[in-house]
Amino acid sequence: MRNERHVQLRWESRTVVADGPCDPAEIVPYPGIAVAHRERRHAVDKLWLPVGESRTPHR
Repeated sequence: MRNERHVQLRWESRTVVADGPCDPAEIVPYPGIAVAHRERRHAVDKLWLPVGESRTPHR
């Protein structure tokens, strides 16, 4: 494989702030996939995609 251009996928959890119309804001960990587009070993674009249907309360 050449090192010119490739995409790297990594399972990653992030902390997000979730608030509802009636509930106070809550900080929760949320699973996702980090996508990095690399050219010549340097990241030129990054994206994080959340995965899952429901959030998990941080306790």
